[in-house]
Amino acid sequence: MELNPHIHIGLTDHINFAITRLREGINIVNPFEMEIKTMYPTEYSIAEEAIELIKKE
Repeated sequence: MELNPHIHIGLTDHINFAITRLREGINIVNPFEMEIKTMYPTEYSIAEEAIELIKKE
């Protein structure tokens, strides 16, 4: 699968904000998580792998 070549621009900001929220104990529940997982299974899988890599670091 080919991702948008410009994804790194918004994605790094998104990851940084998510890590900041977690460190501050702010939990945001995405009510559309199941729809996203269903509509974008490849991207969702990549995101799950990225989460594991971030947790290891």
